[in-house]
Amino acid sequence: MVCTLIVALVVEGVHGVVTSGPSWSAVPVTLGNVSASCDGTDWTGCRSAFADAVFGESVSARAPDYVVPRKDYVMTGLPGPGSGTGVGEVSWTNNLTELVWTIKSEHITLNSTVLYTLNTSSRAPANYNPPPYGKGQGPGIPSPDAPWGEATDYYPSSISDTLVIYHNGHETATCTPNYDGVVDYFNELGYDVMEMMMPLIGCNHAFTGAHSWFEQYEKMGDHTLKFFIEPVALAAAYAKHTLGYKHVIMVGLSGGGWTTTLSSALITDIDVSFPIAGSVPKWPTPQYPKWVPDLPEGRSPDAHSPDIFHPAPQPGAGGDYEQEQERPPYAVIGGYAQMYILAALESDRHQLQILHEYDSCCFRGAGLFDDIKDYNAYVDKNTQGVMQTAVTAGNYHEVNFRDKVLVATLIERLRRNGQLTKADFENLPFDDLRVQ
Repeated sequence: MVCTLIVALVVEGVHGVVTSGPSWSAVPVTLGNVSASCDGTDWTGCRSAFADAVFGESVSARAPDYVVPRKDYVMTGLPGPGSGTGVGEVSWTNNLTELVWTIKSEHITLNSTVLYTLNTSSRAPANYNPPPYGKGQGPGIPSPDAPWGEATDYYPSSISDTLVIYHNGHETATCTPNYDGVVDYFNELGYDVMEMMMPLIGCNHAFTGAHSWFEQYEKMGDHTLKFFIEPVALAAAYAKHTLGYKHVIMVGLSGGGWTTTLSSALITDIDVSFPIAGSVPKWPTPQYPKWVPDLPEGRSPDAHSPDIFHPAPQPGAGGDYEQEQERPPYAVIGGYAQMYILAALESDRHQLQILHEYDSCCFRGAGLFDDIKDYNAYVDKNTQGVMQTAVTAGNYHEVNFRDKVLVATLIERLRRNGQLTKADFENLPFDDLRVQ
């Protein structure tokens, strides 16, 4: 792990579908200002203006500043490409590499680490030892000379055609690959993965502190959101234009869902994006003067369970430094609904936003179905691709099994057909919202 900090100082609930809640129109709000190019007449110009506000300068594709093989780090499953440990083994040490990019502004230099793992099998037969059998034993465990299992045809001999950028946000306090099992899930399905984390967190840890640390440099003129988004731009460009992946997908949870929302609005190398529990349009804008509260995180401090809607939550409440309306780039684009438009602006780019009915942290769907469908309709009028929200049953802040099925369903439709259409988003499994 390469971690560097250089700072130039001038100094609840149970599953049940609740489809609608109270109206928020009675809550007094102030509409923010937006760039003239983001008024709905020039969305391509809006993306350029938003990029200038986030990055401060153009981001040029470049190779990682450091490449660190982690050949001694033991993952679990079938071996990936390379010498490996042989078909039938259940651990390997050959396919994890750290890719490190250095991100700089006028006052700050930080390293961002990407954990790059290759697919463990396009079919992933028997990636564990069913008890009570020992290593490499038991029914269904293939061996290199298995006469009927065609074992040698089932492990990968090259990289996949699909790269999933998985951003786990704030979810890990340590530099632990595959921290929550999501990476291994996608590796087993046959996808290569670049796992990413927030700045100052996990593999990017430089000191103990909150993201509000960036605000002092924002006041000095630094474009601080670049430290959240530029690593994604570099990883996506490297995956598509250097490594040669056909499809680049982005999935993110929580702060990673927020990162996915901004990244997919700005980075056209991302073909399909899946922000999970990452945002709602939680303040009104001139383009879309409605809003959806961030619950339960943004609830009124006087609200008491189970009535989360009274007293009414306030617009913009909830979230971290980077999500707050005061960040300068939001004055350019307006808000999150406009980012959803940019994520699916072109006919070959799409987004499935995934929310949980009773998420234990933030952006729950229960009680807000009508509000969510309303902003979906607004976005749909402005895109050539598809942006749609799905709400899955869940009361925990995680990438749950239903979410994983949704992601894999659309990735496989893209891989098989070469493109996605609106029909591919109809009748999605485990979606309680049903926009279409």
